[in-house]
Amino acid sequence: RKYRSQARSLLAKVDRGDPQAKKESKQLLMHLTRLNILPLNSNLDDVLALNTESILSRRLQTITYLKGFSKTPRHARQLIVHGHITISGRKVTVPSYLVTKDEENEIAYAPSSPLNETMHPERPKADYTSPEGKIKEIKEKMKRKTETPTAEKKEEVEAKEKEKKEKDTEKKKTEKKEEKK
Repeated sequence: RKYRSQARSLLAKVDRGDPQAKKESKQLLMHLTRLNILPLNSNLDDVLALNTESILSRRLQTITYLKGFSKTPRHARQLIVHGHITISGRKVTVPSYLVTKDEENEIAYAPSSPLNETMHPERPKADYTSPEGKIKEIKEKMKRKTETPTAEKKEEVEAKEKEKKEKDTEKKKTEKKEEKK
């Protein structure tokens, strides 16, 4: 919100030819580029097209989770608050910290943290998934939950129902035979 409203006001000022507004717009674009929110050579229109998700994806909490340091986003938040995560060897205890693209590769467990040991039981498995891969994986899971059953799944369900009916009829037959005796 803050970036978009700033871009709107700067866009109006730049149209009037204000030199200070041009300077501020360059600073805003460089700031967003440094945070890896916008690509190089972006303009104020790109800032207006930003959504909340693009900003939230740069939070330390999100990146800690996506890089595989934690099992869930909540777990990532707890690790950060309790001082188990460092950036360039410096403890950061603010989950909302916006990570720059330079700092992204510097995220690690704190040397004093017990999680620094690879055999720690609370440490997630070593299979690292890139942030893009993890996001794709999460979206696929969500998609599967909302998808309608495929033809194969329908056939499986129908086969199970048919099998259940057959068992029920056999059970009834055996019950009738036992009653006759």
